[in-house]
Amino acid sequence: MTAGVSALFGAVVRVRRAEGPIVGGGFLVAPGLVCTCAHVVAQALEVDARSADPPHGRVELDFPLLNPTLPDAPPGGGRGVQSATVVGWRPVLADDTGDLALLQIDAPPPGTAVPWLVEANELWDHAVRVFGFPSGSDHGVWVAGRLRALQGAGWVQMQSEAGPAIERGFSGSPVWDTDLGGVVGMAVAAGLGSGVDTAYLLPASSILLAWPELAEHALPSSPYRALNSFTAQDEHVFCGQDEAVARLEALTARQPVVVLSGPSGSGKSSLVRAGLLPRLNRAGWATADFRPIPGLSPAQTVAGALTPLLRGELREGDLTRHLVQAGHAEVTGRLSRRYPRGLLLFADQFEEIVTADQEAAKELLSLISALTVDASPTTPVRALFTVRSGSLDRMLTQQNRSSLDEGVTFLPPMGREQLRTAITAPLAVTPGVVHEPGLVERILDDAGEGPGRLPLVEFTLTRLWDRRRGGMLTHEAYDALGGVGGAVADYAEEMYERSLRPLEREPARRLFVQLARPEEDGGFTRRAVRVDTLDEDQRRLVRRLADRKLLVTTRAVDGTEIADLAHDALIDSWSRLRGWLAADRDFRDWQERLRASLRQWEQLGHRSGALLRDPLLAEALTWSTKRSQDITADERAYINASLILRTRRTRRGRLITTGVAILALIAATLAGLTYTRTREVTRQLHAQAARLLGQDAQRRADDAPGTAALLALSAWHTDRTQPEAYGALFKLYARLRSVDGVQELGIDHALLFTATPDGKSAVMVDQLGTVSALTDLLGHVKVRTFARTRSNTEHEPLVKVSPDGRQVALLDDRTGLTVWNVSHPDGPTRLPVPAGWNSAQDTRDLAFSADGSQLAAIFGGSDRTGKSEVDRLGLWDIGSRRLISGTILRHSSFYTVDFSQHPGQVLLFRETGQNNSYVRVDPRTGAESRPIGVDSAAAVGLNGQVVVDCASDDALRIRSSGAGTVLRTVPTANCTDVRLDGTGRYALTEPDTATGQSDLSTVKVVDLRTGMVSWVAAPIYDTLKSADVVVAPHTDGSLGILAFKGRELLRFTAPRPTKPVRYPMPTMASGLPVSADGRFRLLGGEDVDKEPLQLLDTSSGAIATPPAGAQKDILTAAERSQVLFTSDGRHLVVSDGDSLTVYSTPRLARERTITLPTPPGVHPTFGATLAVADDGSVLTLYAGELARWDPATGRPLGSLLPLAHGTELAWLADNGTPVVPRPGHPAQALVRGRDGVTRLWDLTKRGSIGSFQADPDVISTFQTEVFDASGDTLAVLRDIKDGFGTKIEFLGLPDFDVLGTPAPARDVINLVGFTRAGYLISTSADAMQVWRPGLSTQIAGLALPDDLRWYIHGATAIGVTDAGSLPLSLDPDQWRASLCRAVHRPLTKAEHQLLPDGTNTGQPCKD
Repeated sequence: MTAGVSALFGAVVRVRRAEGPIVGGGFLVAPGLVCTCAHVVAQALEVDARSADPPHGRVELDFPLLNPTLPDAPPGGGRGVQSATVVGWRPVLADDTGDLALLQIDAPPPGTAVPWLVEANELWDHAVRVFGFPSGSDHGVWVAGRLRALQGAGWVQMQSEAGPAIERGFSGSPVWDTDLGGVVGMAVAAGLGSGVDTAYLLPASSILLAWPELAEHALPSSPYRALNSFTAQDEHVFCGQDEAVARLEALTARQPVVVLSGPSGSGKSSLVRAGLLPRLNRAGWATADFRPIPGLSPAQTVAGALTPLLRGELREGDLTRHLVQAGHAEVTGRLSRRYPRGLLLFADQFEEIVTADQEAAKELLSLISALTVDASPTTPVRALFTVRSGSLDRMLTQQNRSSLDEGVTFLPPMGREQLRTAITAPLAVTPGVVHEPGLVERILDDAGEGPGRLPLVEFTLTRLWDRRRGGMLTHEAYDALGGVGGAVADYAEEMYERSLRPLEREPARRLFVQLARPEEDGGFTRRAVRVDTLDEDQRRLVRRLADRKLLVTTRAVDGTEIADLAHDALIDSWSRLRGWLAADRDFRDWQERLRASLRQWEQLGHRSGALLRDPLLAEALTWSTKRSQDITADERAYINASLILRTRRTRRGRLITTGVAILALIAATLAGLTYTRTREVTRQLHAQAARLLGQDAQRRADDAPGTAALLALSAWHTDRTQPEAYGALFKLYARLRSVDGVQELGIDHALLFTATPDGKSAVMVDQLGTVSALTDLLGHVKVRTFARTRSNTEHEPLVKVSPDGRQVALLDDRTGLTVWNVSHPDGPTRLPVPAGWNSAQDTRDLAFSADGSQLAAIFGGSDRTGKSEVDRLGLWDIGSRRLISGTILRHSSFYTVDFSQHPGQVLLFRETGQNNSYVRVDPRTGAESRPIGVDSAAAVGLNGQVVVDCASDDALRIRSSGAGTVLRTVPTANCTDVRLDGTGRYALTEPDTATGQSDLSTVKVVDLRTGMVSWVAAPIYDTLKSADVVVAPHTDGSLGILAFKGRELLRFTAPRPTKPVRYPMPTMASGLPVSADGRFRLLGGEDVDKEPLQLLDTSSGAIATPPAGAQKDILTAAERSQVLFTSDGRHLVVSDGDSLTVYSTPRLARERTITLPTPPGVHPTFGATLAVADDGSVLTLYAGELARWDPATGRPLGSLLPLAHGTELAWLADNGTPVVPRPGHPAQALVRGRDGVTRLWDLTKRGSIGSFQADPDVISTFQTEVFDASGDTLAVLRDIKDGFGTKIEFLGLPDFDVLGTPAPARDVINLVGFTRAGYLISTSADAMQVWRPGLSTQIAGLALPDDLRWYIHGATAIGVTDAGSLPLSLDPDQWRASLCRAVHRPLTKAEHQLLPDGTNTGQPCKD
């Protein structure tokens, strides 16, 4: 072997057709053996690279870099043509894997040399050199580059640096890693016709996997084992424990049962597998290596371990019966005859079963010990257990203590010199790699003396190996890792952040918490979990986390897949995991106790005596409700069985029989009791199922709204009295109330979504890079999925669909620029991209021409000096696969391209900060037209015909893309962003300024052709790189709106667009009132001289203006919230100092003024506080007196009631304390006093009839007290001063008794009111909450748009914004009907598996 890049001089070959052009490269991987790509050989022999049969014929090649001055070199040096035959063949497969060929040279010329093949786990940013043969460079060129990450087909991305680009002709060439000093792979997909400077290499590990016999020519892989235990194959690199291995071997030879004990991280498993077992195997011993886990009986565990060794002599079931029936002698006899030299039963990590089930552990220990005793004297059968130190005492009993005393040995933590040997000795078998001087001492110093340091050091060394430079493990890399202490934690955090999407992080958290078991000393240890007990989201994560080395997966003795943390070091080092475990300790403590009880119940044959009783059952019901997702099916069945037993045992009494008549009566009574009890059990099961379903529905609402809606409906169908069912139904209705279809498309989260101009076809790309064409968008959507077009790269692809929907163009960093025929997606057209146009770094946009024959694309980049930015515009003819023109534009910062309505020109958007514009450009010459200046938020619609931007904050402007003339202006409340749908025909605005994740967003849809508008409640969930939604018109003129959410496609229907109406939009909506039924809205700005107040009748669109002289008075009163509509909506009442002014609706004519009396000696500084009773009357508090008025006549209804005297009176006169009328009692109202005492006053009884203590010194501008419809329950917002400790308290009238436990309500600032069903609605700054009196937890929450004020009128909640009113039904029957319309399908098989026991499994939408 040779070192340095010069090693390639005698290894690189040039592959050519017979007497024809060069088709690629190759390199020596063993004397006389050349490795290259299968597609290179196929081109040389002109055969199919995808054929499974190796091609025949001889391949011509030569060695272009071989030194011609060597003795006996052929004429021309190594350039004499050699002949080779194919001796190894891995064809190109459909997923692009394979593509390998091995050639045998007949007579290799002198001077050839074989370079090292190097395997490495981490290659990011490694410097590489590649020698290839691009077109016109038959003598070859060198290219420098950097490596990136592993891609989907098992390739590694390779980015060329300054100089020649990597293009066709490099395939098959070796990739030399200057840091590792060897060949890390072979160029396999250089360019693929794209001509870009990104290529891909097939890593050396793939070559070695195809032909393992080449391993002797490979630089050894890392001798360190990260967090993994050492195995028998690692014996040569397991160092530093020779004395411990010898001691364990001697003890095993003389003791039937040996227990190896030591702290976590001391290396017990590695000592056995890499130290002891290889020695025993060389001596002819056999080994049964197994890991006992809870859930199997001791006999099943041993039988599962021994059955493979008996090789068919006994079936596992028969072996289990022998062990149960104490047939130990027969079992050991069979084993002794088969393995006369000896047999070791090795039970690893025995502490797991000791902790989980101490009795089962003792029984298993006893069973294994019996097998060693019954063995033949001439054939030793030994048992070896590894166990953590803290679990040893729990294994010992009076019966086994004497036999174990001599067999227990402790493995102490490694000393400093032992650890030094473990660090340095493995490199002795790895020539060419050393530690930088001083690095070993740093590692030893940082590792300290702790027992768990060995895995931390191994992991650090593994990462240093992957980051070695020039054959050296360096200080620089060590510092970058954060030393020994930071390596594991930083790696785990990096994998968590990089490998998990936001929606996967909660399932991941729950998975990690289940993979650790609380210990008695306050710590945690690993716990293996059966994968089949995990939920679907967690099962999907197991494989990915195992690939990232955070988990390991193995098989239990019964063949079940189990998952486990890679090492206890993750628990000790990763702060995020420690935080999760600390937060869930109480739950996990309880769950482990439950599992121990469950195992006992199962072992006793499901006897009722092993079921839970109160208070343990009550605790189980509480936890199973709170943490339903973390409860397994077996655990839930155990809890339900316990609940049934408790129900059966209730209400038992003594029965006295005195005669036949009494017996008959008792029999009848018992029958009734049995029926009642059965109904009670059923009711409780239904209730629990409804609660669990409701909670699960709300959790799934973000990622799978269709499934969530069906679960909410099932919860309601099972038991509609449960608050969780009510809350789930409400939340899903709020989200999906305008949806008329939800369809699961089998697509993994949309990344891009675009459509044809007519809205008949669409194309989407999911996050895995799969491109799908969608048709029949307004019916049952049909999906045609193309082959995956890209790997998961850091750069998102660009995808566009042609106007006729027949073609899809894709530009990404793997395949370059390709065009797919939707009808025949198997043969994409690849278009050539000029060298230096980088599709991996800065692709901007692409577009089809109107007839679909041409394609335009913008590429960013730099000039040849690298100092200036330049943009490049390409134009291709698709039919001929020809680049028509490639132009460097005169300016830079172009970001979008569309074909213009002017033939031969494209329309480009240029963003420069202040002066953004659209420019028409001739792609052949780069000539630019006069720009059209636009706002920063702008778009091109109608297939390049119009430019759309914001003319002002309240107007959307549509202009011709040709001359820039204004075609139409559309009024809108909040024009801050311009977004077009996927067809380019419709503009979307969100006037309520909602975020994309709001549950209650409304969308205004503008038809760019007509300027007509439509409104719909359609939250746009997933924010995509391209259009979020596609709008397609129905035949009746209404609009279908399609949006992706997770794996589902949602379809909304918006009304037929109508002519827009410009209403005066208020700038102070929070102070201007709305009538209780939402019909009347008072609109206006802060300056009535510029924008007068107006009254909008939303039922007719009519507008009325109050008298000019009254406008400022109304506005001033509105700032103090002293303008109200009466409950019947017939009057608008304005408080102004010591008077009320009454206006009629809808004309806003002034009817009368009511002068409020002032008591003698009182000089109020605050005007009257207003409130409206539910009978249409008005309540006032002025100068300390409470009064009730008839606005229709201006007369008082009864006498005025003085509320206080002295200083209290003065305080009431000077402060605007709120008045809260009591529903159903128009003469009663709550008034808060100075010290926070709030009294219920009755104008008829002339006094206070009850009181309670509110927060002192706090008067909120929001509603902090609200009655239910009956007036018998009052909700009070308490402790609002600091915000964090806020809670809601429910009080029962007339005595104001506290109902249940106050509910924590952090961030709640306003109580909206009660629904007819008795639920409370509250709001915070950006959310709505639902509460049930008597419950201490929130039952539902909705994300809200900003700045909404909410009212409840009958069965409707009305949200008021600057843009209009947002009605939300509070009728559960309407919620159910709406959701049934949206998800009108039965549950799938997978959804049925989500239903807990007790669910009413009938179709929830059938009456």
